[in-house]
Amino acid sequence: MKVIEQPIGVGEAFWRPYKRIGRMFTEQIQKFPGAHDQAVTTSASEGLTAVASTPAVAPAAPFDIAKFAGIFAALGLAVGAICTAFATLLASLFNLLLILFMAGTGYLWSEGHLTRGWDRIQTTLPSTSDPATPVPS
Repeated sequence: MKVIEQPIGVGEAFWRPYKRIGRMFTEQIQKFPGAHDQAVTTSASEGLTAVASTPAVAPAAPFDIAKFAGIFAALGLAVGAICTAFATLLASLFNLLLILFMAGTGYLWSEGHLTRGWDRIQTTLPSTSDPATPVPS
């Protein structure tokens, strides 16, 4: 018997494709070690036999401090640029939230006044559903 999953709510319908993608990734990850285990074992044994057969060791290259400093400076610049972009994004988000907060506060502040004004208008005007009440012209 096969069980068919159908969403019964909005939350389940929203998360369903993401769960399916996660299940697909999990299956692929589980297939990966079994398929490549033999290939890794074979290549490792061939590599070990090749290393064992070469008796000579190549001399190590001298340490280049200028190359190291250049790489370190480039990494520092990249981290700085990424942090600047993140800070700019957060500042923009904060400004947007501040504007939304101010608009919401203004709405909440004026909503009571609008409701009271509407009630006053409704109580001062005569009812139009009663034909006996004269409507002012």
